[in-house]
Amino acid sequence: MQKNHLNQVKACNFNYEFIQKNNMSITRKHVEVFLITALAFAIFQNLSNGIISTSFSMFKTVLFSILFGTAMSFTLIRLHIQELYKMGIKNPTESHLRVRQKKNINTTISPQLLQDELKSNSNYSNIQYDQEENRLRVQTVGTWRSFGENISIHLKDERASMYEYELVSRPRWKSTLIDYGKNYKNILQLEQIIASAEQER
Repeated sequence: MQKNHLNQVKACNFNYEFIQKNNMSITRKHVEVFLITALAFAIFQNLSNGIISTSFSMFKTVLFSILFGTAMSFTLIRLHIQELYKMGIKNPTESHLRVRQKKNINTTISPQLLQDELKSNSNYSNIQYDQEENRLRVQTVGTWRSFGENISIHLKDERASMYEYELVSRPRWKSTLIDYGKNYKNILQLEQIIASAEQER
């Protein structure tokens, strides 16, 4: 009985630490988006005042910048987390909030076969294979989530008809702060394509 109670306490402590860590990750992302969007708004407002020759008010600029940054931060991150929920991510971590996603995968699918699978998929374009780097470079079409992404599929190792790939997905626009889970979704879709190709063999 005492042992079960101790296990329950440990589980509660773990869950609390996990939730606390996740909340800190989301808070850091809120601060990052707030600072950048508020600063961008302040710069835009000052430029607009200069162009139309209106009087400058430091108080109004700071106030509106804070309001704009706060609204954008909560709205954008909320949309990002909602999209992760749709993909089955109920407790997003810091890695889920990143716009650059990476994962290693082992498969029996060769680079040539993988390239053929991607070419037959309308979601991908401009597929090129770099023989010197053993790397497939792929671009996705733009959506409401982003202007498109650059995907790198790097063949890291090949042993006994087994291939190890490093999958990396990142936004084409390097200054992207929020991608609404699009790059994470790209990695999931690549895994599904590879798994489906393995089943068909």
